[in-house]
Amino acid sequence: MPRVLPVESKNQWFQRVEALGRSRKKRHRSGEFLVEGVRSLNQLKANAQWDIEAFLYAPSRPLSDWARDTLRSSRARHHLELSLPLLEELSDKDDVSELLAVVKIPADEPERLRAGPQPLYVLLDQPSSPGNLGTVIRSCDGLGVDGVVIFGRAADLYDPRTVRAAAGSLFAQPVVRITTWGDLKGWLDGVRGQAQDLQLVATTAGEGVWPDEVSFMRPTVLMFGNESTGLSHKVAELCHVCVSIPMSGSASSLNVAAAATAILYEARRQRRG
Repeated sequence: MPRVLPVESKNQWFQRVEALGRSRKKRHRSGEFLVEGVRSLNQLKANAQWDIEAFLYAPSRPLSDWARDTLRSSRARHHLELSLPLLEELSDKDDVSELLAVVKIPADEPERLRAGPQPLYVLLDQPSSPGNLGTVIRSCDGLGVDGVVIFGRAADLYDPRTVRAAAGSLFAQPVVRITTWGDLKGWLDGVRGQAQDLQLVATTAGEGVWPDEVSFMRPTVLMFGNESTGLSHKVAELCHVCVSIPMSGSASSLNVAAAATAILYEARRQRRG
């Protein structure tokens, strides 16, 4: 049963939650992040492996049936009751959300990625845009990817902009962060141990084969680079084949979120048969 706590001023609870919305350092020091939006909260509720610290709401404002049902079935440790002005300060939306949630950040364990005889993984090499990162996660969720790996110094997976762009898919799509070269090589070796025909596919804005020339029926790690600099040299050297999207018109390339969606659609088409 959640413990109900009134938050009547900018006390420690308020400051704790406010910091989660603006500070990457505070998010990772506390091991928590902030979630709002109906789609995101519905996926959070539907995936019981996510640990919810608190729901926040303003009891002075009439709540919808959805919000009341969410609170009735809550597995959160705390329910924080705020005045509407305080809730407005914490919300990232012009039309303040009925509910916000404080959620625990899970451990970055590669075992969280789905395994199988023909896995399809996406590796993002040092992505810099939270919005693009969240959009790629959403596309991966919708197009049958078994797991996403974020490698190196990257945009924050738990930035409110990432969470918002993922539109709930963060809670359904397994995503882990790998920060060191040794850990990346170790993960790839582990995948090869289970899927010996594994192919590593690089994406490039330069010359490469078209996506439909690659067999995505094989176990695959599809690698996308930083929005400005592309794949790092060390990561690109691991790859067996380079893929590029044929372009026409004045645009020379797509951003990483659009490119990932296009290539993953081809992979989905092939695997669907």
